[in-house]
Amino acid sequence: MGSASLLMWADIVHLPAIQFKRPEATMVFDVDPDEARAVRKRMLDEVSSERTFVTGGHLEFPALGYVAREGGAYSFVPELWVAAH
Repeated sequence: MGSASLLMWADIVHLPAIQFKRPEATMVFDVDPDEARAVRKRMLDEVSSERTFVTGGHLEFPALGYVAREGGAYSFVPELWVAAH
């Protein structure tokens, strides 16, 4: 990964299966749904454009990867883990 960047986020994405495809989707834990929607979209745009690695508690194992833009939606692309010998 050399000069790659890593962003550890907490609640940018609560439900990966839904919110990567529909970043406008909010949930009860979003205290300010409009702000949560705007921040999620801005962060997904940023990390997908810069191909920044992300990790966070709500991401499925291996919970480390990058975000790819797919039109108006996104997807999480996990980083493959390779065991050292």
